[in-house]
Formats: sequence, structure tokens, C-alpha cells
Amino acid sequence: MAGPGVLSVPAEILAAWETYPWVRQPRQRIKETYGVDVLKEGALREFYSPVLNLVATIAELYSPPRMEYQIQRFGSFPFRCVGALVDSKVKRIEIAGDGTGLPTLSVEGSRSADGHLGTSFSSDRLPLDKVRELRDAGRRIVLVSLGTVATQRMWRLPLGRPSEQNAERPAGARSITEYTGKEFCQYVYRACFEAVARDQSILAIASLGTNGEDALRGLPPAPPNVVLRESVPQLDLLPLCDAFVTHGGCNSVHEALALGIPLCVVPVFGDQMENADTVARCGAGFSFRHPLRTLSADALHKALQAVLQGAPNAYRASAQRLARSLAAAGGVSGAVHAILWASGELSGANIAAGAGGA
Repeated sequence: MAGPGVLSVPAEILAAWETYPWVRQPRQRIKETYGVDVLKEGALREFYSPVLNLVATIAELYSPPRMEYQIQRFGSFPFRCVGALVDSKVKRIEIAGDGTGLPTLSVEGSRSADGHLGTSFSSDRLPLDKVRELRDAGRRIVLVSLGTVATQRMWRLPLGRPSEQNAERPAGARSITEYTGKEFCQYVYRACFEAVARDQSILAIASLGTNGEDALRGLPPAPPNVVLRESVPQLDLLPLCDAFVTHGGCNSVHEALALGIPLCVVPVFGDQMENADTVARCGAGFSFRHPLRTLSADALHKALQAVLQGAPNAYRASAQRLARSLAAAGGVSGAVHAILWASGELSGANIAAGAGGA
């Protein structure tokens, strides 16, 4: 996440949590045994170090402590931004799963059983050479992905309280908190299909997850310029993309911005709303916070045309500026320097050269 500010909990909710016996009793037992009050300088889900906290972002995207309890309990703690820690060679889970199957691991994502794209939903690996060929021929590549939580774990469940700060909607409409993951994804896919159908120079590649076939039931057929996949090798595909329609998860946002790719962010819950607004504030794309009110085929079409237009393109320029900041923030090397400095192995002068600050 981009900093402690994205985990802000209303004071009354935090106070209620801390009275629960399964919180209060262990807290008291730890205090009696070790003399430490674990919530004096922390909160549920929020425990930070008074010595050093590394944040995988940059100052422009950083979210500092902002709630009163955060400022009081750990607002003086040091948070150091070290940029995005992205490594395409590391194995990663492509599909988190919804409990009905095993996740899949990917190292190489460019092989395909048949070497072509196709327009029907498929679990075949995406042939990146074909995508590259189409991009070289003038197609504008747009990745569409809503992550793994709404598309998998929350597929049959209501999005609930975590989406409350994303719940503005037209009068009389259901709240997003009542939507299941499936209903929300279908709402977004419908807008995406209609938006990209209006511009055949766009090739949209949609990563739908293991519930993709279920998602497509009840939707109009995808237009011919949309490729439907169960999963895609995101870190391998993004360098070929011109724009990214994303749920705004911290990893996805930073992976795209590290490559200078502008975003259209349709957040679901959690930190995603703030990530969406930060992208828009930095000029690197569009925020569709409160998507039941803001997202439509018309609005998404206009946003895509804006981020895909030729030079000069202010959105791409802003994304590229953030990419330069991410590259200069230190990365893994900067993080290592910061840890060594905190442990006394390096001097302050050396740390200044190896890592950025929050």
C-alpha cells in the first residue's frame, strides 16, 4: 500500500474494535507479560516501527498518517519511500482463486498453445509476440483487469463495508456495498465493451479470472476488438500497453506507472479509492471513484481517447514523469541501504545516496 493513510479507520469504529474481548484480553496479557502496550503506538492492522518503515512508492503517491489516532500514535515514525519493487522474474500468483481451485504460478507468460489471440474466452496463454505485432501495426493496446478479489474471492459475496467510501450512486439505485463481486465486474465489463467498440484502433485485452465464463453470461457479446483471457502475464504485457483500465490495486498502479502508462482507475474498495484519486491528482489518468455514479460507456470512451491521443499527451507525460521518479527512488538497492543504515551499518551520508524519502 502507498502509506498508512490508505488504512484510515473512523475513530468510532476503531474504538469499538479495541473493546472486543479478543482484542482487549490479548492486549492486556501482552502488557502484563512483557510490559508493552501494543496499541499505544499502533492500531489493529497498523503496526509500524519507530526506527524505519519502507514504503514501496514515491513521495508524489505517498499517503501519510492522516486520521487523528494515526498522527497521535505513530505520526512521528519515519516512513521512507523507495519506489516500486517490481521484478518480472519472480514467480507470482496469476489467479488468487475463489476456493474452488488451485492458484496458478507464472514465470514465462509469452507462450501460447495456438499462437493467436481469438475473441472467445480462453485460458490459453496470451501470445505476446502477436500483441507486439499488432501494436507495431498501429493498434493501441489497452489492458483491462479488475484484480483478484472482486473477480475471485468476493465473486458471490457482497462487497460490503470496505466499499462504503465508494458508494455514491444515482437516486434510487442500489449501493455498491450490496453488489456482489460478479455484479460489479459485469457492470464494469459492460461499460468497457461498449466504450472500446467505438474505436476499432483499440485492442483491449481483458483478464477476467477463473469466473470469466460466468461473468460473460448475461452480457452482450464482446466486440471483435476485445481479447478475453482467464489470466495474463501482467508484468510482461504492460510494456506493450498504451493504457490500463484497472481496479486501482497498489501493485497494478505502480507497475503501470513505473512504465509510464496512463490509467483509468475504477476502484472497488480498500485503498483503491485513494489510489484512483492520486492518479487523477497527479495527472496520470482518470479516477472513476463512486463508479455507480461516474462510470459509463461514454465516460470511459472519453477517458480512453484522452489517454490514448497522440503527442503531446499530458496524461502520458505525467505518467512518464512519475516513472522517472519511481526509477530514481532507489528500489531494492535503496531499500537495502535504508535497512543497513537503520541497523547502524551505513552512515547518514550513504543512505542519502541510496534511497528516497517520504
